Amino acid sequence: MPFQTLAHAPSIDSDLETDDDTVMQLANGARDTLEPDAPETTNNPEETVASLPSLYRHTKREEWGLGVVLEERVDRVTMQFQDGRTRAMHLDYWELIEPADRSYDLARALVTALEEMAPEELRRDWRKAPRPISLEEQTALFRELFPEGFRSAAYTEEHRTDGRKRFLKRHRDGMLAMAAQSLSRAALRDLEESEGATAVHDVLRRVLEVSSIVPAKERLLFAKLAPEHHARVADAVRGLLHGKAPVAQRLDSWVRTLELALGEAPSWELATYFLGAVHPDTLPVVHPSAFERQAQFMAPGLRVGSRPMGILYQRLVAMLTDVRARLREDGLDPRDLLDVHDFIYLTLKTAGRDRILAMRSEFPDATSETEATEDRAAA
Repeated sequence: MPFQTLAHAPSIDSDLETDDDTVMQLANGARDTLEPDAPETTNNPEETVASLPSLYRHTKREEWGLGVVLEERVDRVTMQFQDGRTRAMHLDYWELIEPADRSYDLARALVTALEEMAPEELRRDWRKAPRPISLEEQTALFRELFPEGFRSAAYTEEHRTDGRKRFLKRHRDGMLAMAAQSLSRAALRDLEESEGATAVHDVLRRVLEVSSIVPAKERLLFAKLAPEHHARVADAVRGLLHGKAPVAQRLDSWVRTLELALGEAPSWELATYFLGAVHPDTLPVVHPSAFERQAQFMAPGLRVGSRPMGILYQRLVAMLTDVRARLREDGLDPRDLLDVHDFIYLTLKTAGRDRILAMRSEFPDATSETEATEDRAAA
C-alpha cells in the first residue's frame, strides 16, 4: 500500500525509546485497517482520483513545517520539509507524524514548493493528474439545483420536511426530532432504569427506521440483534453520544460493540448515524464514497475506506466543518452538517459529477482561469 494512504507517517527521531511490540502492532494495525476501498472504475479521465501527494507534519518538530513523501523503501521513506531539509524517516517511529489536510488549491501550491526544494532525482511528476472537482464547481451546481439555497422551500421540502406530521425517510428533520426526544442523556438513563436495555435497543431501532441514510439491510440486521447484546449496546450508545472521552475513542468503542453484536463490522453510516442525529451541528453522518470524493479537493490523500475508525472520523469532522465554513462565506447557509452531507452527496453523485464536467465544457474559460490561478499560487 502506498505510504501516503496511511494514517501516520514515520519520524526521524531514532533516539526515542519505543517498545518493539507496540511499534509492530501500530504498523500492522495501520496496514490492516487503513487499506482504502478499491477505487471506482471509470472510462472518463476527468474522474481519476487526483494523485496529489499527501502533506504531513511532525508532532514534535513544528519548526520543520509541513512535509511530503519523496521516496518509499522497505524500512524508511524520504521526506522533504518546508525548512528546506530532506530527511530519511524510519518507519519504526511513524506514529510521531500525522496527516496535515489542506484543500486542493492550497495543497497544490505547498506540494509544488516542497518538490522544488527536493533533490532533482527524487521529484515526482504529479502535475499530469486530472484536476478534482472543486468546491466552487459544487457550489455552482447546487445553486443551479436550488437557486435560493438551503433555506428555500424547494430544498426544505426535498431534504428537511414538507410540513406533514409524518416525515418521509429522506427528511432529515424526522431523525433529528426523534433523536432529540429519545436519545438525550436523561432519556436514555431513565428508559433503561425503568424498562431495561431492550427498550433502549428498541428506541435505537425506531430512530434508525425514520431515515434511509443507513441501508435497509443493515437496519434490519440491527433490529434483529439478539437480546444478549442489548445491555452492551445500551451502555455503548450512552458512551458514544454523551461520554467525556474524545469522539475518536467513543466511536472506536461503539464500532467494536456493533461488530461483536452484528457479527461483522458496521458501515460508516450505521457507526456515525446516532452521532449525527444527536449532534448535527458538530458531528456528521459519514457517506464514505461521497466523502472520499469530497476529500479529493478538501483533503487530498485522505482515504475513507470501508471500516469506520475514530482517527479518520476526526479528519472527516474537520473536513465537513471546513466545507460548511466555506459555504457560508459563499453566501449559502447550511443549517447543520446534515445539510453539508446532502450538499456533498448531491453534487458528487454520478449525475452531479457528470453535470459539473459538462459545465466545464460549457465554460472552458472559467476552467482555464481556475487552473491559471492555481499555477500562479504554485509559482
